[in-house]
Amino acid sequence: MNKMKIEVPYIYNLEHTFRCGQAFRWKFENGFWNGITRGEIILIRTVSISKCSSDEPCNELSNASSHETSNEPLNQKTKFEFFTYPKKDNISLIRSYFRLEDNMPEILKSIEKDQIMIDAIKKYAGLHLLRQEPFETLITYLLSIQSSIPIISKNVERLSQEYGKRIECKDYNGLVRYSFPNAEDLKGASENELRSLGLGFRAKWIKNAIDVVNSGKLDFEDLREMNYHEARARLMELKGVGPKIADCVLLFSLDKLEAFPIDRWVKRIMEEEYFERLNLSDKNLGMKNIRLKELGDFARDYFGKYAGYAQEYLFYYRRTTKSKCKNSKEVIKNKSKKE
Repeated sequence: MNKMKIEVPYIYNLEHTFRCGQAFRWKFENGFWNGITRGEIILIRTVSISKCSSDEPCNELSNASSHETSNEPLNQKTKFEFFTYPKKDNISLIRSYFRLEDNMPEILKSIEKDQIMIDAIKKYAGLHLLRQEPFETLITYLLSIQSSIPIISKNVERLSQEYGKRIECKDYNGLVRYSFPNAEDLKGASENELRSLGLGFRAKWIKNAIDVVNSGKLDFEDLREMNYHEARARLMELKGVGPKIADCVLLFSLDKLEAFPIDRWVKRIMEEEYFERLNLSDKNLGMKNIRLKELGDFARDYFGKYAGYAQEYLFYYRRTTKSKCKNSKEVIKNKSKKE
């Protein structure tokens, strides 16, 4: 198996990136992460993370950070080793899927507005957004409704095994993965057949999404060209798609980096660290769209055009922190005084 190498001028942590809740099909086996996207198996591992020398570009980039406490991701570089199959050495896929064009110095400088973000960036240095396939992302997040990460992963695999393409990578111990089916592949699937895979009540919404995409009424490239608010409204016309799912699709697959998905973990940390308690109940999360809109609007205003990156750091940080974070809520008070 011939492997390619690629280097990025900052820390890119694969484990944080794959386990932070944005993607559900990555497995760590035999020293490599393996996943499948766009019909291609990817095997990838980190070869090294090392400090930049004084004359390297990444060292210069670290000086752009606005806080000395969180510049670790910027004064180090990451080298990967990867293999793709069936198309070998598919570096364009790697660059696109892993969003290697993202300007991390600019992004981190933009979102590290306060101590909670500095702490989150430092703890999960190298967490990075991915650019996933839009139809797969839509169906995956419909599957996420009232579910857990292990069950989501299991259901995505079941759907792929039943309707996707079997791909065997003979160059890597006969590794077998199944591509995620596209809308055309799923055209003949009935709601009952989808339910038989264990998709439950979500099957009706998934069937509707399949039919809408196949009809041409929903075009993902059109959504990519729309502004954030237009694309979000269009997605929310689909049955079962609320603000959070729409934002997940926009952020994780359609390059809308201002999207700010709000689930219970993000809601908690926003309340605890940025707002006085808003008296929002977790059990009524889906019925508090006006209040949730206020949270999202604040986040986009406060964090700016890279609010989606801030969201992913905040989500992972709060989800893995048992007690509430220790940070002042003065940020809101100070912001109000300035206004």
